[in-house]
Amino acid sequence: MSGFINQCIAYVLAKETEISSCVFILPSKRAGNFLKKELAKKVPDTLYAPEVWSIEEFLHEITAMQELSSTQALFKLYEAYCSVVKKEAEAFDVFITWGQTLLHDFNEIDRYLINPEEFFTYLSNIQDINHWALTSNKTTLVKKYLEFWKQLPAIYNVFTANLLKEKLAYQGLMYRQAAAKCAHFFKENKEKRFYVIGFNALNDAEQQLFQTLLASEQGDVLWDIDKAFLEDPYHDAGLFIRKYKNTWAYYQQYPDRFKFIDSSYKNTKDIKIYEVSKNVGQAKQVGEILTKFDAEQLANTAVVMNDESLLTPMLNALPENITEVNITMGLPLVETPIAALIEILFDIQQEKKDTYYYKNIVAFLHHPIIQRKLSSAGDKLIKEIQEENLVFIELSTVLEFFVPEEHPFLNFCLGKNISSPKQFIQHLTEALLALKDSLSDAPVLKEYVFQFYQLFNQLLVLTEQYPYLDTIPLVRLMYKEQLQSLSVDFKGSPYENLQLMGMLETRVLDYKNVILTSVNEGILPSGKSQNSFIPYDLKKAYGLPTYREKDAIYTYHFYRLLQRAKSVSLLFNNDASGMQSSEKSRFITQLELERNIKIITNPVYVPPIKTDLKQFPKTPEVIKRIEALGAYGFSPSALTTYIRNPIDFYQKYVLGIREENTVEEHLAANTFGTIVHESLEQLYTPFLNKKLTEKDLLSIRENIANEVDKQYQLVYKKAPVQEGINLISKSISKRYLSNLVTQELQVLNQTETDTVKLIALEAPLEANITASFLANPIKLKGTADRIDVYNTTLRIIDYKTGKVLSSDLVVKDWDLLITDYKYSKAFQVLCYAYMYLKTTQVEAGVTAGVISFKNLKSGYMAFENKEGKEVEALITPAILAKFEQALITLLQEIFNPELPFIEKEV
Repeated sequence: MSGFINQCIAYVLAKETEISSCVFILPSKRAGNFLKKELAKKVPDTLYAPEVWSIEEFLHEITAMQELSSTQALFKLYEAYCSVVKKEAEAFDVFITWGQTLLHDFNEIDRYLINPEEFFTYLSNIQDINHWALTSNKTTLVKKYLEFWKQLPAIYNVFTANLLKEKLAYQGLMYRQAAAKCAHFFKENKEKRFYVIGFNALNDAEQQLFQTLLASEQGDVLWDIDKAFLEDPYHDAGLFIRKYKNTWAYYQQYPDRFKFIDSSYKNTKDIKIYEVSKNVGQAKQVGEILTKFDAEQLANTAVVMNDESLLTPMLNALPENITEVNITMGLPLVETPIAALIEILFDIQQEKKDTYYYKNIVAFLHHPIIQRKLSSAGDKLIKEIQEENLVFIELSTVLEFFVPEEHPFLNFCLGKNISSPKQFIQHLTEALLALKDSLSDAPVLKEYVFQFYQLFNQLLVLTEQYPYLDTIPLVRLMYKEQLQSLSVDFKGSPYENLQLMGMLETRVLDYKNVILTSVNEGILPSGKSQNSFIPYDLKKAYGLPTYREKDAIYTYHFYRLLQRAKSVSLLFNNDASGMQSSEKSRFITQLELERNIKIITNPVYVPPIKTDLKQFPKTPEVIKRIEALGAYGFSPSALTTYIRNPIDFYQKYVLGIREENTVEEHLAANTFGTIVHESLEQLYTPFLNKKLTEKDLLSIRENIANEVDKQYQLVYKKAPVQEGINLISKSISKRYLSNLVTQELQVLNQTETDTVKLIALEAPLEANITASFLANPIKLKGTADRIDVYNTTLRIIDYKTGKVLSSDLVVKDWDLLITDYKYSKAFQVLCYAYMYLKTTQVEAGVTAGVISFKNLKSGYMAFENKEGKEVEALITPAILAKFEQALITLLQEIFNPELPFIEKEV
């Protein structure tokens, strides 16, 4: 498995007699652990183990400096920035938006040993030319902008000087110091032999370090490069090492001392390329590949994930033949359930009101970890929020639902009497400690809680150390900044069993079987990304790495993995949805050309999705339920629901499945309709059984505002209606009613003989229906919004707050009335007319129709029968007979036990 490492060990053992005096320097600690293991196998005698350092440990040995984290370095940089810029300095919350980029650039120029004074002067001149050099009169903003670029050398000098005084360094500064001190270090350690193993892309400081080592004759640099890449002048996998071989003075003088050149890549390899849809598809395909491996093969297999979000689906997709697995990449903390909970708590604290927004409270109570901690009272509180339509909630209301023992925890999580970010962090740490006690049976969740507890303790130290970290939003920024770099490490054996790892963890290591996922352009290689103030041309001029060099690094790692492997499986995601690229990597295209490999498309079997319409049989129990509904009474709405989709009727009325109550933050259409209907009933009720006069209607119009306000309180309950879209909805409802009354005034004033007499409001109606297929009569029942007499015609009126056109009430084909939902409005008003005329003797002509508030200019729109050439608007006995026949046909279909409920495509 460790072919290159074994090659290095054999070389050193053949050359050195005192292996204990050797120092091995590798790209990572993981690679160093593998070297120790393989070295122990090769050395038969007991001896003192040689020192094995990662490159970071090597730098620390040379400089004796402590490396800062990126967060600590950012604060130190801000202090230096403030000391140089002074009164003109921006606040820390503004600085943090660009400070990391500046720190990255400082890091780069140090690692590449660039003269900062010269470099920043050049950069300042470029900014001047690019933006405003030709402008004669510069504004204050422009002057400040250009002044900032001129101050960069001073900021850099103060920043680095402060760090050196404290023997602290960010990575770039440590490289610069190591490059300056390395010659002295090697002189002081002449008794040691240094072996640098497995490096590829070196910055200028590393090049100086390693060349100084070679020149001192105190060791060797051992390269891992294949002949195929080294001798091809255009192959990016050998870009860097080819350059060092051809330009370093040591290799010019001693060309035979260049070690090693391998020739494994030309060997026969079983390479398969899979085109798969989505991350889940990739995980399933990997699982299918692994089912074909025995235990010995699995021990020499690495699954390399270029996209860390693939880890969770990959773990779920591992086949049963894998009993143990070693995971080296870690699960990002940001993907743990605790991260989602912390986000909710930050949202709650940053609410501008003293009350709580209901969505945050519901999300808090629904969180699985909170449900483990708190009693079931949380469900009762959620039910109360939904029933009372509580958009904003008081803390006292929340506490009422929980026992006193739970109040301290809730106060730590939800308390808003926070005087400082420090107090908020203390509350969070107390809440996390309380959560720990409820997770004794969930060790993984407990580990997540511990990791966040540590993180917030670090933030607490920062708030105490830096007074300008003085707001919760700023703490949240720092929290997110640190969270991105943290992960939960898994424990396992790195030397056996299946290995799940990231690309960088593969450095120096070799596996017989390699499975590489997410080989997509934009992921491998990552593509162009610019997190720098330094323009491309300036980077080229000073030898700083650009996207081309970064792509070459990915190329080296990719081909090095393939170099000694026997079996290789490459997977790429072809799904174009979302932000990820669906384009296969250029590396795959290159392999297709080099080795004539064909891509395997859609290898994982995915059963086709059946699109058959749902059907539910009418069992004897279902028929009994339908008969019970008929005895109670079918409403016009229930019957039109069946016409629209029988499955909806089955679920809502037969099974009794209702939609879950939800908080109406914004007034829903049905609630809006209820408020309008209730308001109309209350406004017109005092004038029942009398002819409306102009005075009556003016009185009604004056009372509209008060009545609508009252109905909002009754129906919409405790939801806010004095702001936002709800206030607009409230104004619209008042306008609708005012427009209706105004229209009625116009109708009365058309002629002196026009009259309107109110007969009923919200009139309950019902009628019995008998038929040969019915064992017992059934009821049709409903409520007519308004019944009045206009001149000599009785009108049965249905109010609609939605838009209805007169064409919606025209019937040309009676069969369509009970099969096409388009005629639902006509069906409903005919139901009301049928029920009313079945139980009431009427001498006047009768019509049934709709008043649509969104089409009020059309006024009262009556049902019309256009079956023949003549247009019938009055509800005659013949029309009632036709409707009755259509109604019975519909009911016969509903009651037919041989005909199942069949879904319609809506």
